[in-house]
Amino acid sequence: MPSLSLALITRKSTSMTHCETKPQSMNSTVLGVSGTTRSLKSEKLSELKRAVEIKSGIQSTESWIWKLNWLFMRYIGCKSNLLSHLEKVVIDQLGIKKGTFCDLFAGTASVAAHFKRRGFRIISNDLLELSYVFQRALIANNEELAFARIAPTLGDVSRESLSTNLSPYHKVISWLNCLPGKKWFVFHTYCPSGDNEYGRQYLSDFNGQKIDAIRQQLQIWHDNGDITENELYLLLLPLLEATSKVANISGTYGAYLKHWDPRTYKDLPLVPVEIIQSDLPHQTFRRDANELIEEIQCDVLYLDPPYNSRQYITNYHLLETIARYDNPRIHGKTGLRDYDETEKSAFCSKSDCLQVFQDLVEKADARYILLSYNNEGILSQEEILSVLSLRGKAYLDSPIDYQKFKSHSRGDQPALGNRVKELLFHVEVTTPPKRSKPNVKKTIKKAPKHRYHPRNRLNDLSGSEWTYFLNSVELEGSEYNVGKLNDLSEEEWAVALAPVWDTRYPTKGSESYAHHIRKHHPSPKPPQLMKRLIEFFTKKGERVLDPFVGVGGTLLACSMTGRHGVGIDLSQEYLDIYRKASTELGLESQTVLCGDAKNLHKILKGIEPFNLILTDPPYGDMLSRKRSGDRKKKTGDDSPTPFTNRPEDLGNMSPSQFYKSLKTIIVGAMQYLKPKGYIVIFCKDLQPTEQYHNMIHADVVNTLADVENLRFRGYKIWYDKSLRLYPFGYPYAYVSNQLHQFSLIFRKEK
Repeated sequence: MPSLSLALITRKSTSMTHCETKPQSMNSTVLGVSGTTRSLKSEKLSELKRAVEIKSGIQSTESWIWKLNWLFMRYIGCKSNLLSHLEKVVIDQLGIKKGTFCDLFAGTASVAAHFKRRGFRIISNDLLELSYVFQRALIANNEELAFARIAPTLGDVSRESLSTNLSPYHKVISWLNCLPGKKWFVFHTYCPSGDNEYGRQYLSDFNGQKIDAIRQQLQIWHDNGDITENELYLLLLPLLEATSKVANISGTYGAYLKHWDPRTYKDLPLVPVEIIQSDLPHQTFRRDANELIEEIQCDVLYLDPPYNSRQYITNYHLLETIARYDNPRIHGKTGLRDYDETEKSAFCSKSDCLQVFQDLVEKADARYILLSYNNEGILSQEEILSVLSLRGKAYLDSPIDYQKFKSHSRGDQPALGNRVKELLFHVEVTTPPKRSKPNVKKTIKKAPKHRYHPRNRLNDLSGSEWTYFLNSVELEGSEYNVGKLNDLSEEEWAVALAPVWDTRYPTKGSESYAHHIRKHHPSPKPPQLMKRLIEFFTKKGERVLDPFVGVGGTLLACSMTGRHGVGIDLSQEYLDIYRKASTELGLESQTVLCGDAKNLHKILKGIEPFNLILTDPPYGDMLSRKRSGDRKKKTGDDSPTPFTNRPEDLGNMSPSQFYKSLKTIIVGAMQYLKPKGYIVIFCKDLQPTEQYHNMIHADVVNTLADVENLRFRGYKIWYDKSLRLYPFGYPYAYVSNQLHQFSLIFRKEK
């Protein structure tokens, strides 16, 4: 939902725009009323200067706003094309011409700003600081601000005087536009020449430095009391909008382009935002919508929640970081910031969305409820109508057809793709809201005392969680509910200290983590299982290597836990399956490399060392043999299911070849493991024969026993309850069901 910026670019003539650090290749541009871009040629300078000096008389120039779509921030869920339709429903169809309009998922505040112009009192809200900047600048501000402490003191940084005809706001913007760049957080984190191992190219070096210079200056002014909070947000919004115009992305900030888009060669112009005049007291919030709803009343409640599983905090992490400028911990190739559960929207969860939507609707104290939703969203049309009907007769207005947002579009051209429909529902509320009793005190969970020991450099676990993990076989199931470690007290941990890691991970639905895609691999590891190992052996932001990554159970777990993962596999097909699963789950894609793990010295040359190696190798020709047991019992099919048909695949080797190759790979991987880093290797035993015991886990330990600087530290046992028990050998002899696997734990001592 883009903001509506004043169609004036605060630029000066040649003598005013050229700051000392500006490269000659950065061509200044200005957008004309027609929406076309042209160079700043000399014959246009006087026209531009006049435009700069116009004050914010937006009522007289409002038509400009709709013609300058180039100025709109690229944002998923944009509602700029739906504003006229929303206005028609609210004002013409429902007959609401004044009162309180509440936008609980404001985004870039385009809807809230539109109804503010129409004379409504506005309540707006969103989870992100990025959105809060839009709200404070466009909704909370009702008049031109004076900038009384800084405007009179500003001289042109290019040693020329600023025009006396500029308003204080425009004068400050003009001054900021000419600041020389600084190499600080944005430059070092998101620019190719910055101090980051990936050479990220979200922004050109020039624009990254420019953003740092402006953002630092705003913070200094605010911290020194030279500008008010309202003035800070009025200056911060142009910076966020300008960043969006020069970012080297295809649509969102989940990844940057490998090539440099033409827009990145433009320099960064701050554009004054619209001041929407109003005499009404508007309210802006950065709260959870389902909590805030219990505290407000309104005439029109407009809901535009996220409709898919992609979290906005990850899609717009760079802008969120600039908005906060809090020097966060950054991880991964894409430079994601750390965030906690309170910053994630439950409306993006397939398992929670319907419940939180119903909770929100039932609590609403409004005359009318309007909902915008995409026809490809998590909730079905029937589910939406069913929930809205709890409050009155629900209606679905004519769907609005528009171009589907595609983040892989290039340049400034709209992406080509399927058309989608925006569904607009409304209901006249006839039933009272269901709210918490005002006298009932809410229970606030207190953080456990001494949760993290300051000397624990291995992981983020508390003492009780550490104790639980040290059991060689852990119990996990409905009777103990230890799937959510943070929910148990120390007393409950004591009850849970039983000796089997007993799981039944689902293979269908949202909790299967795209098993329907990953099952094409003969032995896909559950990401939930890998997640628990990763959380014990690493901290957030640390690095994990899987040299036999398959379809990426380890990498999905890395994305789930905020770690950086690198996976290697012989099969490009399996790596493509991982990418497909990661995309469907809306998780950050980790690094995958196609190659033979026996050549790690070539594949990982120059790469940063890892904190953990977690892997599940193919155990010799186990799957290349005819099958028996569970699979044969279920289907009658005993055909082999090899990982690949390639001779260099460990899964096609004889036992002696396999152990020799595994040792070579582990020794090679140790070169990229930090001292005191752990190696966790999954393996499964075979049925014993007359010739050999087939205890694979013992053979692996023996094979690696003489590896210098590597010490075996013990093992965990994983019992997979999703496998069925069969009466093998009945009624003649004992034949074991092989339902468990070992995770063998080694440590690099130096």
